[in-house]
Amino acid sequence: VATDVNGATVSVGTDDEGDTTVDVSAPIAGGATLVADYTTDGDVGSEYGVSYDLGGGATFLLSHSDRAAADDYDLGTNLKLSFTF
Repeated sequence: VATDVNGATVSVGTDDEGDTTVDVSAPIAGGATLVADYTTDGDVGSEYGVSYDLGGGATFLLSHSDRAAADDYDLGTNLKLSFTF
């Protein structure tokens, strides 16, 4: 099930094995985007990230994942600054 609420996208689901996932993506102050994911599958845990487009091809990302099989962010807490040329 997915819905949009005031610009935020919320998705909640359960698979045939009873594993539940909750995903949220939302714009926050100043053009930043918050992403939060939680799952109860074999690799139970969560991932969170805040990204901000700095303009000119530069992006700032602060993220945390406690899932060994992280699908969105690297394991642990990370701070990244990337550039696209």
